[in-house]
Amino acid sequence: MNIHAVAEVGGILSLLSLLHFLVDWGWQSHDEATKKATCAKCRAAHCLKYSAAMSAPLLFLVPGRVALASMVILWVSHFIIDTYIPVFLWAHFFRRPPQLKVDDYLTFDYWGSFKEFSSDPLGRILCLVVDQALHLVYLIPVAILVVCPHKLSLVIQATLCNFIILGPVIWMWASVKKAQR
Repeated sequence: MNIHAVAEVGGILSLLSLLHFLVDWGWQSHDEATKKATCAKCRAAHCLKYSAAMSAPLLFLVPGRVALASMVILWVSHFIIDTYIPVFLWAHFFRRPPQLKVDDYLTFDYWGSFKEFSSDPLGRILCLVVDQALHLVYLIPVAILVVCPHKLSLVIQATLCNFIILGPVIWMWASVKKAQR
């Protein structure tokens, strides 16, 4: 990619970020926001609305297959992030607040202590920031697709590899960190 393409990706990423906040926060009801972490059906519906709204403007900029690929990337990443499991893993392994006392974190039976941490004002802000940062990271492949639609297969492969590789890496790293304690 040359400097002009990088600048174009940055511009598209800025617009997608603005649209992300409008769609994810503005069109999400309080009921959706409180249920989506524990109700897969509620989360799936929220992710469908989100990814469709985020991908619809792309139909004016890129071929339909690129908009569809973007929708898939956004739906899958949003569905995983909105479980709050990635935020919990960040809190458990990086932040390490005293509220997180769960030993068997691999079963994801963490809601009690995680709710305590995320109810604290600082914990709430930190969880929100990490959650949103994760969402914004997955706007990057979409921005690349808009600027370089001919790289569709490469971006899809890279995005899927992020999901496939990142999970086991976090799992192994978590096991090592637990063994070191």
